[in-house]
Amino acid sequence: MTSGLHEFRPDHDGDALAALLTAARGFSDVAAMMRRDAGLDDFRALIADDGSAYARTFRQPWFTPGLYGTGVTVHPSARRRGTGTALLAAITETARTLGATAQIGTVPSEGRPEALAFALSRGFAVDRHMTRSVVDPTSINPALLTAPPPFGIKIRSLDDLGDTDENRRALWTICERIAADFPNERRQPRTYEQFGPFHAAGTFVALDGTTWAGAATVGPTFYHHFTGVDRAYRGRGIATALRRATINYALAVGAPTLETHNDSTNAPMLAINRAFGYHTKPGITDVYRVISP
Repeated sequence: MTSGLHEFRPDHDGDALAALLTAARGFSDVAAMMRRDAGLDDFRALIADDGSAYARTFRQPWFTPGLYGTGVTVHPSARRRGTGTALLAAITETARTLGATAQIGTVPSEGRPEALAFALSRGFAVDRHMTRSVVDPTSINPALLTAPPPFGIKIRSLDDLGDTDENRRALWTICERIAADFPNERRQPRTYEQFGPFHAAGTFVALDGTTWAGAATVGPTFYHHFTGVDRAYRGRGIATALRRATINYALAVGAPTLETHNDSTNAPMLAINRAFGYHTKPGITDVYRVISP
């Protein structure tokens, strides 16, 4: 690696990062990414002085103790020169000083075999595969969107119920209980203070009387962040009803697409996606490694 490294400064390095991510990943909405990153715990980032590479480390509220997210991006013209290796070593040392004992990263499942090979050759192992599913909501058969929910179940938006602290706490409780059953996740429960952000109009809950049986959220960017049903209520079509509600919401506000990622072993949710006409796209692979103190 011929270029030095410095701590990433959004006001100084934003344009260089935009150029790098566009060239390396076809991604250009750096402003939105930096806004998201600013809200992450222990977020730190490094960038090459010449803008040819970038790395970041961070914690999510649900990560198990000592686990830090890690990502490295290298410009195509700077690859195979030791740049990625040097940057990974530097950001790992940064994470270690913050208390990291393990790292998790994400690489494309298809189209970039060299990215997975890079991770595997540096001590990471495949942790899980995530299937990406996308649909144009206007292409969905309208008949699929008018079916009633299962008998005894009502689907209501958080907007309709009231975006109150009491209802947010009920949403947090049901989501954390459901998330404990998600497959292949290295997670711990979030506190109420760590839960959110809330998008009440795109958040739907399944109610059995006053009991919260499930929940689903779609954010302002029309990404399905969460769809799940309490264990006692599974197998009754409630997840399908929740997905139907989020699709109808997206149609009402003119969403051009809906997108989600699901663990590739989560057959019930993938079947629901297929039933509504979601198309499978190249997904992502999580990689994981333990690092020495």
